[in-house]
Amino acid sequence: MGAKRKSLSGKHIYKIDTIIKLINISIDIFNIMVYIMNVKIFYWWCKMKYKAPGKCPVCGERLTITKLSCPKCTTSIEGDFQPCEFCRLPEEELEFVRVFIKCRGNIKDVEKELGISYPTVRGKLDAVIRSLGFEVNTKEAVEAAWEREAKAAAKNEILEKLSNGEITAKEATEQIKNL
Repeated sequence: MGAKRKSLSGKHIYKIDTIIKLINISIDIFNIMVYIMNVKIFYWWCKMKYKAPGKCPVCGERLTITKLSCPKCTTSIEGDFQPCEFCRLPEEELEFVRVFIKCRGNIKDVEKELGISYPTVRGKLDAVIRSLGFEVNTKEAVEAAWEREAKAAAKNEILEKLSNGEITAKEATEQIKNL
């Protein structure tokens, strides 16, 4: 039972069952292609979840969440909910925070990971700190804090010497005044 037979003119003529098989194969290939496209579209759709904005596009105030719902059972809760602090960060700052945490806060490792300089890392970190609502310490404020800590450590050292009997109370008072 051949798939082809010769006509009087010598050309091959396909049998009807062979033509049906070829059509079925073509349909199967088409169905596979549609399935693959559907999988790709579904994957793309899953990735297309939009990040909720953290600030009002009109006035810039923080937005509140008024409704939460379960996609599985459709339960919904209405109220006045605050978004998480990190949800308000712009995507670029959020990515920086991820890298910063991955590098365990080591600025040198963040430099290597992102391929940027130390001042750029510090600038990005300061921007995140400001976005979270904290005040960024200036160089002068940091130096003043270090100076206060150094004075406190020196006072503790003087008081320890006093308690060990290495210096007198008068000497301890004089040394503390000179700090």
